[in-house]
Amino acid sequence: MKGQGDRGGPDGAMRGSPPADGLVDRAVLSEFAEAGGVDLLDALAAAAAAEAETHFEALTACCGSGDRAAAEHALHTLKGTGASLGLAPFAAEAERLLDRVRAGGEPGEAELAALAQQWAAGFAAFEALRATFVDPAA
Repeated sequence: MKGQGDRGGPDGAMRGSPPADGLVDRAVLSEFAEAGGVDLLDALAAAAAAEAETHFEALTACCGSGDRAAAEHALHTLKGTGASLGLAPFAAEAERLLDRVRAGGEPGEAELAALAQQWAAGFAAFEALRATFVDPAA
């Protein structure tokens, strides 16, 4: 894959540049599409959706119980999943909560709900953009 600062895909977007819609970085999808085509994008979407569901469930279960190690693991994985998909705002919020857990704190229910909503919005934007690679007329 191309490194930071390289041109992304056919749209010429810079990797790491601000997402066009504020939720997902098109250059990240362009790189995946160039590297593995639609099949790779489909596999990434399916894996990310399943992984996020699993880790949001774990995060909800461990918060309030004092299991900071489980919360740290879930937030770290969610942050990485979001970053891998180009969901920079989501990844930044997950990192903020991860830093709090590492410092001995715990996110509240409202923060977890907001993070889940941010994931849903970001993943929906990813899926909409992915559709343009699957069907350029979309």
